[in-house]
Amino acid sequence: MLVQEINTDNKHTYEKFVTQNGGSFLQSWDWGDWQSSNKRQATRCIVTDGAGNPMLAAQFLRYTLPLGQEYLYCPYGPVAGTRDKGSTYAKASADRQETSEGLDALIGHVREAFPKALFIRTEPTTSLQPTTYNLQPTLHIQPGSTILLDINKPEEGLLLGMHPKTRYNIKVAQKHGVEIRLLTQPDDQHLAAHMMRDTLIRRRLVSPPQEYYFKLMGHFSNGTTLSTHTYGAYYNNELVACALTVDFNHTRTYLFGGSATAHKNVMAPYLLHWTIIKDAKNYGLHTYDWFGAEGAVSDGSGFARFKQSFGGNVVQYPGAFDTVFKPLAYHAYQATRHLNRWLKH
Repeated sequence: MLVQEINTDNKHTYEKFVTQNGGSFLQSWDWGDWQSSNKRQATRCIVTDGAGNPMLAAQFLRYTLPLGQEYLYCPYGPVAGTRDKGSTYAKASADRQETSEGLDALIGHVREAFPKALFIRTEPTTSLQPTTYNLQPTLHIQPGSTILLDINKPEEGLLLGMHPKTRYNIKVAQKHGVEIRLLTQPDDQHLAAHMMRDTLIRRRLVSPPQEYYFKLMGHFSNGTTLSTHTYGAYYNNELVACALTVDFNHTRTYLFGGSATAHKNVMAPYLLHWTIIKDAKNYGLHTYDWFGAEGAVSDGSGFARFKQSFGGNVVQYPGAFDTVFKPLAYHAYQATRHLNRWLKH
């Protein structure tokens, strides 16, 4: 096994492996650059087998901690090579063993390369299990499950796959004259960014600063591998709902959204997401990812039901795990985190 840290000279090799093996936009090179610009330095690695073939890829983000320490976070990764579906049981077992050994090598490399790291946190979308290191189950940072909607179907098929009430509410929004716009002007994007932040705060959730959303809208607006789009729903020329989406690897992901407290009766979010889905389909994308099957605790199950009402399949991810390098410091960190969460609530 060989673990290689990837620089810009090998960017194509990394991106090709991630896209060919169904990697999330969170493991894309461009997303790592965005995080690095926000002071979370990205480090990318590829693990190759004895024949030099890539078998694992991982993008880690460095999070600083007090006293000069840190931890590394691998969102929706590492990404493992796709196994041949026609493999025999013996071949599949050998592949799993080789992948486990590759994960051992990756963890060992990170431990050596980052001696100040208390732990690394991984959130693989497929089951990965090292042989040497223990994985400590922990809380997800990204959603632990999501809803994936296949948008390769004709529009009529997508509509038939929805809950009847959802189809009805789309028509209600159209009847009220709700207009959906792609927001490209800074003033409109600032307004949407404010609404996104205000919505999270209203739901008693932690939100990034308003400027984070605005910068994100512009950072990838002309991207090729990864791009963002911001949509707004207007009623009587007033913004009543908005959404920020990310396109990567044939998938459009609904990343952030917001809504006004007024004019709920015009059902703007239904028409908003139906328009976003149709646009994604017209762009040649294959999947709409709702980026979470759950709603916020403060929403009850309302937002989850909203997402599910469009159809699609619920996908459950294996879990989030910490690989601990410094147990005493790690437990102190965990205790502090628990205390902070308790104080906030």
